[in-house]
Amino acid sequence: MSKSVLVVEDQADNLEIMRVILRSAGIPMIEAYDGPSSLAKISAHRPDLVVLDVQIPGIDGFEVTRRVRATEPRLPIFIVTSFAFLEYRAEAFAAGCNEYFSKPFNPRLMLTKIKQYLG
Repeated sequence: MSKSVLVVEDQADNLEIMRVILRSAGIPMIEAYDGPSSLAKISAHRPDLVVLDVQIPGIDGFEVTRRVRATEPRLPIFIVTSFAFLEYRAEAFAAGCNEYFSKPFNPRLMLTKIKQYLG
């Protein structure tokens, strides 16, 4: 079975960028558009990595990360946000993310990091 990535993003253009990146590498992608559905899809689909926007409806990405860490401590989580301020970066790592990307991010770097974590 191939390794999959859950992408949690509520903006269609950003979601399409991740589709292109993952498709180019042959990595299956699961999509969620808000915090509650992301938690449900993590439980149902057991992805191997999560790429998570901070500003999503329902439950923000920081809280999603904290909740996932309580049950899935080894699941790699990448936070992606338009917030480039140092305090957001610090909050993301305090919540338990593995990587932090500011939008717009470098697609090649994103794919390199995804491949690194997926092994």
